[in-house]
Amino acid sequence: MHAYLCGWPAPYAEIARGFEGPGWPAYTDAVDPARSSVSWWNKYAWPFEADAYQWLPRGIAYTLLILLAIPLLVATACELWIRRRGGRLRLKIVDLLVATTLLAGLLGWGASHRSRQFHETAVIEQLREADALFENRFPLAGPFHHTTYSYLARSPWQRELSIFYHGGVRYEHQAPFWLVRLCGSQRALSFYIHPTGIIVDPTRLSDDDWMLIEQLGTLEQLRFVDRLADGDVEKLSRLTGVRSLALDEKRVGALAYPRQPTVGRELDLARISQLDHVEAVELAITGVKDEHLEKLLTLPNLQRIDMQGLYVDDAERAKLEAFRDGHPELKIQMRW
Repeated sequence: MHAYLCGWPAPYAEIARGFEGPGWPAYTDAVDPARSSVSWWNKYAWPFEADAYQWLPRGIAYTLLILLAIPLLVATACELWIRRRGGRLRLKIVDLLVATTLLAGLLGWGASHRSRQFHETAVIEQLREADALFENRFPLAGPFHHTTYSYLARSPWQRELSIFYHGGVRYEHQAPFWLVRLCGSQRALSFYIHPTGIIVDPTRLSDDDWMLIEQLGTLEQLRFVDRLADGDVEKLSRLTGVRSLALDEKRVGALAYPRQPTVGRELDLARISQLDHVEAVELAITGVKDEHLEKLLTLPNLQRIDMQGLYVDDAERAKLEAFRDGHPELKIQMRW
């Protein structure tokens, strides 16, 4: 099912295409990026046809308030200007100074993000030259993989996440959702795109590479395609902005999963259980059992365990399901 937020400046409805069952999902992960719901000229922003739809009362109220506030504020500003200046085109030096300050602040804000992007690009290129990035994560999708996640219906000001992967790096559009909708398109705020995740081979990371990774201030996710070393935990502890860790395995192709258990990856679970800033752990490996997952419960801020990429037999699957049922306070995702 594809779902879309509709309306401007605040979304006032959700429409669904391909809707086949009762209920309404909290989010969808299959929104076509070309059909961005925040573009004013996009037909999906003004729904007329849908397989299912629902109205957002708060969004309708916000939209009406904003539509009333915009002309009232403009009219009030114009009236105050005329009363104080005596005419529409009468300017004072203070007016030019205020306008110049606002424009300089706006340009400086964009320039700071652009400068950060240049620095992030240089850091990523150095990591790529050091062969530290694992770039074959999405071989069937080519070197460029684009997905848009829209979290719907719960608040008109929630953030729409536009995410794409390129060369072992995950990029995310981090602009506030209300600002994106106000501008009408994410393209107008392209300087807000920053790397939020990388896929690395820890066996190839030198101390200098770890120092480079520390310079990526927007990094939130790290995915490891090989076993961690003993000293990696101390280096990970310095990356306090990282909220999600993923344990993966090297693959030649997207469907070439290893058939033999990976020896020793349960030790990685014991290592990362010492990190108090980790909130989510994703597993896409073989050989991990329920008793290994118990080590993750020592994480004080753990909220989610993603086991959709975990490969187990039927007997171990039943134990993992029992582990999930025994910890209702955690969001545990499974593929089966």
